[in-house]
Amino acid sequence: MTFARLISRVRPPFSMKSGLDVTAISRDPQVIAAYKADPQVHDVGTARLAAESEKTVAWIQEHAAELRVPVFIQHGEADHIALPDGSRGFLYNVTESDTGVHADPGAFHQVHN
Repeated sequence: MTFARLISRVRPPFSMKSGLDVTAISRDPQVIAAYKADPQVHDVGTARLAAESEKTVAWIQEHAAELRVPVFIQHGEADHIALPDGSRGFLYNVTESDTGVHADPGAFHQVHN
């Protein structure tokens, strides 16, 4: 991320492979095969995307207490792409009383798959 933040300032469109382990999206081999075969899916991201994504996640976490709508989060406990601690930390900081989280013990990133 340090590299992405730096290069984002100098050359925002600089891109490289994301390194995403597609087997971490689902336990279902058919879902993984469909993901790999989808022409809309690619494995490249820009430095600007990485830097801005990191900045946005930080902003969301910092402003969680300002949220004034009910919140429900569903997260796979075995998710190695977006770690469950991020969702738990966010929900902990939400002051809205109508909140809930459903943690699927064996689920990966795409809990619906």
